[in-house]
Amino acid sequence: LRSPRYIYNLLERLGSKKCAFCGCEIPEIIQGAHILPVSQIKKNSSLSKEQQLYHATNAHNGLWLCENHHKLFDENIISINCNGELVIKDSLKDDDKQFINNITVFPNLSKEIMTEQFMFYLNQRNAAINY
Repeated sequence: LRSPRYIYNLLERLGSKKCAFCGCEIPEIIQGAHILPVSQIKKNSSLSKEQQLYHATNAHNGLWLCENHHKLFDENIISINCNGELVIKDSLKDDDKQFINNITVFPNLSKEIMTEQFMFYLNQRNAAINY
């Protein structure tokens, strides 16, 4: 379910690879980050294989992130609230919070990213996060 189709769809929707939070444009470290993880999509038994593929490759279920922000996002160390603002996990050490703040040039997602479909995936992801 992680496919070149997903990357193509992100390129069509968001344009060239550029981290949404820091602006990094080094192509070797920019990745397509799923908002609703593929693992969560695959676990949803109410979805057909075709529906799973649709959600896993939907460009509204993603954004470009550098490897740092992608890993932090996948580990739920950072999240995105319903206003498109980056949120840092409260229990993180202050030095680690400061590091994330230092590497985050754009703490708010652009309005172009925050579509109704994007919010559908974000709301599902955020409902599953246990802080």
